[in-house]
Amino acid sequence: SVEPSTKRLSRVPFVVRHFNIPEDKVVPVNGNFENLNIPEKINLAIFSSSFHHCFDKDVNPLFDNVKKNIIEDKSQILISGEHYLNPLVMVKRFLIYYLSFFLFKKKQYDLNKNLIGPGNWNTPHFFGGEHNRLKKDIKKIFKGNGFEAKYYTFDEDNLKKKHFSKWVQPLIYYYAILKRL
Repeated sequence: SVEPSTKRLSRVPFVVRHFNIPEDKVVPVNGNFENLNIPEKINLAIFSSSFHHCFDKDVNPLFDNVKKNIIEDKSQILISGEHYLNPLVMVKRFLIYYLSFFLFKKKQYDLNKNLIGPGNWNTPHFFGGEHNRLKKDIKKIFKGNGFEAKYYTFDEDNLKKKHFSKWVQPLIYYYAILKRL
Protein backbone atom coordinates (compact mmCIF):
# COMPACT_ATOMS: atom_id res chain seq x y z
CA SER A 1 0.00 0.00 0.00
CA VAL A 2 1.54 3.26 -1.13
CA GLU A 3 0.76 6.29 1.00
CA PRO A 4 2.28 9.79 0.98
CA SER A 5 2.26 10.34 4.74
CA THR A 6 2.69 8.40 7.97
CA LYS A 7 -0.85 9.38 8.99
CA ARG A 8 -2.25 7.72 5.90
CA LEU A 9 0.09 4.75 6.27
CA SER A 10 -1.44 4.16 9.70
CA ARG A 11 -4.85 3.51 8.05
CA VAL A 12 -3.62 0.54 6.01
CA PRO A 13 -4.18 -2.10 8.75
CA PHE A 14 -7.83 -1.03 9.14
CA VAL A 15 -8.51 -1.34 5.40
CA VAL A 16 -6.74 -4.71 5.31
CA ARG A 17 -8.84 -6.05 8.18
CA HIS A 18 -12.07 -4.66 6.73
CA PHE A 19 -11.55 -6.54 3.46
CA ASN A 20 -10.22 -9.71 5.17
CA ILE A 21 -6.82 -9.48 3.48
CA PRO A 22 -4.05 -11.41 5.26
CA GLU A 23 -1.95 -8.74 7.00
CA ASP A 24 1.33 -10.38 5.97
CA LYS A 25 0.37 -9.87 2.30
CA VAL A 26 0.35 -6.05 2.46
CA VAL A 27 3.46 -3.93 2.68
CA PRO A 28 2.93 -0.21 3.37
CA VAL A 29 5.22 1.94 1.20
CA ASN A 30 5.81 5.68 1.44
CA GLY A 31 5.10 7.04 -2.06
CA ASN A 32 2.75 9.29 -4.01
CA PHE A 33 0.77 9.49 -7.26
CA GLU A 34 3.80 10.51 -9.33
CA ASN A 35 6.23 8.03 -7.77
CA LEU A 36 4.74 4.91 -6.26
CA ASN A 37 8.14 3.74 -4.99
CA ILE A 38 7.14 0.07 -5.12
CA PRO A 39 10.19 -2.19 -4.76
CA GLU A 40 8.74 -5.29 -6.51
CA LYS A 41 5.82 -6.61 -8.56
CA ILE A 42 2.54 -6.74 -6.64
CA ASN A 43 -0.73 -8.70 -6.74
CA LEU A 44 -3.00 -6.08 -5.21
CA ALA A 45 -2.89 -2.30 -5.23
CA ILE A 46 -5.14 -0.47 -2.76
CA PHE A 47 -6.12 3.18 -3.13
CA SER A 48 -7.75 4.01 0.18
CA SER A 49 -9.57 7.36 0.32
CA SER A 50 -7.02 8.80 -2.08
CA PHE A 51 -8.14 8.56 -5.70
CA HIS A 52 -10.46 11.58 -5.38
CA HIS A 53 -7.36 13.64 -4.46
CA CYS A 54 -5.53 12.69 -7.67
CA PHE A 55 -5.37 15.69 -10.00
CA ASP A 56 -6.36 15.02 -13.60
CA LYS A 57 -2.77 15.63 -14.76
CA ASP A 58 -1.57 12.84 -12.41
CA VAL A 59 -4.17 10.20 -13.29
CA ASN A 60 -2.43 8.74 -16.36
CA PRO A 61 1.05 8.68 -14.72
CA LEU A 62 -0.52 6.99 -11.68
CA PHE A 63 -2.02 4.20 -13.75
CA ASP A 64 1.15 3.90 -15.86
CA ASN A 65 3.10 3.38 -12.62
CA VAL A 66 0.57 0.83 -11.36
CA LYS A 67 0.68 -1.12 -14.64
CA LYS A 68 4.49 -1.28 -14.43
CA ASN A 69 4.29 -2.70 -10.92
CA ILE A 70 1.45 -5.19 -11.03
CA ILE A 71 1.66 -8.81 -12.11
CA GLU A 72 -0.09 -9.16 -15.47
CA ASP A 73 -3.53 -10.87 -15.51
CA LYS A 74 -3.37 -11.80 -11.81
CA SER A 75 -3.48 -8.41 -10.16
CA GLN A 76 -6.34 -6.25 -9.04
CA ILE A 77 -6.73 -2.73 -7.73
CA LEU A 78 -9.01 -1.97 -4.81
CA ILE A 79 -10.32 1.58 -4.77
CA SER A 80 -11.85 2.07 -1.30
CA GLY A 81 -13.41 4.91 0.67
CA GLU A 82 -14.21 6.88 -2.48
CA HIS A 83 -17.13 8.90 -3.74
CA TYR A 84 -18.60 10.21 -6.94
CA LEU A 85 -20.85 13.17 -7.49
CA ASN A 86 -24.58 12.67 -7.77
CA PRO A 87 -25.61 13.95 -11.24
CA LEU A 88 -28.33 16.04 -9.56
CA VAL A 89 -25.57 18.28 -8.20
CA MET A 90 -24.45 19.10 -11.73
CA VAL A 91 -28.04 19.77 -12.80
CA LYS A 92 -28.35 22.14 -9.85
CA ARG A 93 -25.13 23.92 -10.88
CA PHE A 94 -26.35 24.34 -14.46
CA LEU A 95 -29.68 25.71 -13.26
CA ILE A 96 -28.14 28.11 -10.74
CA TYR A 97 -25.65 29.35 -13.33
CA TYR A 98 -28.21 29.99 -16.04
CA LEU A 99 -30.83 31.42 -13.70
CA SER A 100 -28.28 33.72 -12.08
CA PHE A 101 -26.78 34.74 -15.40
CA PHE A 102 -29.98 35.38 -17.32
CA LEU A 103 -32.25 36.60 -14.53
CA PHE A 104 -29.91 38.46 -12.21
CA LYS A 105 -26.79 38.96 -14.37
CA LYS A 106 -24.83 37.74 -11.33
CA LYS A 107 -21.72 35.61 -11.70
CA GLN A 108 -21.37 32.39 -9.71
CA TYR A 109 -18.09 31.25 -8.10
CA ASP A 110 -16.95 27.91 -6.70
CA LEU A 111 -15.10 27.27 -3.43
CA ASN A 112 -11.82 28.16 -5.15
CA LYS A 113 -13.27 31.52 -6.20
CA ASN A 114 -13.18 30.36 -9.84
CA LEU A 115 -15.98 31.51 -12.09
CA ILE A 116 -18.51 28.71 -12.62
CA GLY A 117 -19.77 28.21 -16.14
CA PRO A 118 -19.24 26.37 -19.40
CA GLY A 119 -15.87 24.61 -19.33
CA ASN A 120 -15.55 25.06 -15.57
CA TRP A 121 -18.39 23.26 -13.82
CA ASN A 122 -16.46 21.11 -11.38
CA THR A 123 -12.94 22.20 -10.42
CA PRO A 124 -11.01 20.38 -7.68
CA HIS A 125 -10.99 21.95 -4.25
CA PHE A 126 -7.92 24.20 -3.83
CA PHE A 127 -6.93 22.97 -0.35
CA GLY A 128 -6.80 19.18 -0.64
CA GLY A 129 -7.14 18.77 -4.39
CA GLU A 130 -10.37 16.90 -3.79
CA HIS A 131 -12.17 16.06 -7.02
CA ASN A 132 -15.88 15.39 -6.99
CA ARG A 133 -16.13 13.55 -10.29
CA LEU A 134 -19.23 12.02 -11.83
CA LYS A 135 -19.36 8.22 -12.04
CA LYS A 136 -19.20 8.43 -15.85
CA ASP A 137 -15.95 10.43 -15.54
CA ILE A 138 -14.46 7.84 -13.20
CA LYS A 139 -15.47 5.00 -15.54
CA LYS A 140 -13.85 6.86 -18.43
CA ILE A 141 -10.62 7.31 -16.44
CA PHE A 142 -10.46 3.61 -15.54
CA LYS A 143 -11.29 2.41 -19.04
CA GLY A 144 -8.92 4.90 -20.67
CA ASN A 145 -6.13 3.45 -18.53
CA GLY A 146 -6.94 -0.16 -19.42
CA PHE A 147 -9.08 -1.21 -16.45
CA GLU A 148 -12.66 -2.26 -15.92
CA ALA A 149 -14.29 -1.73 -12.56
CA LYS A 150 -16.96 -3.44 -10.54
CA TYR A 151 -18.59 -0.88 -8.22
CA TYR A 152 -20.11 -1.42 -4.81
CA THR A 153 -21.97 1.46 -3.19
CA PHE A 154 -22.42 1.91 0.53
CA ASP A 155 -24.09 4.46 2.78
CA GLU A 156 -21.90 6.89 4.60
CA ASP A 157 -23.33 7.34 8.11
CA ASN A 158 -22.90 11.10 8.03
CA LEU A 159 -24.94 11.43 4.86
CA LYS A 160 -27.78 9.21 6.12
CA LYS A 161 -28.47 11.74 8.86
CA LYS A 162 -28.49 14.76 6.54
CA HIS A 163 -30.58 13.53 3.59
CA PHE A 164 -34.04 12.03 3.68
CA SER A 165 -33.33 9.87 0.63
CA LYS A 166 -30.18 8.38 -0.89
CA TRP A 167 -30.97 9.72 -4.36
CA VAL A 168 -30.61 13.35 -3.18
CA GLN A 169 -27.23 12.86 -1.49
CA PRO A 170 -24.62 15.07 -3.16
CA LEU A 171 -21.99 12.31 -2.94
CA ILE A 172 -22.37 8.57 -3.42
CA TYR A 173 -19.77 6.47 -1.62
CA TYR A 174 -18.33 3.39 -3.26
CA TYR A 175 -15.49 0.99 -3.44
CA ALA A 176 -14.44 -0.71 -6.67
CA ILE A 177 -12.35 -3.66 -7.82
CA LEU A 178 -10.36 -2.90 -10.97
CA LYS A 179 -9.06 -5.56 -13.33
CA ARG A 180 -7.04 -5.17 -16.51
CA LEU A 181 -9.06 -5.15 -19.73
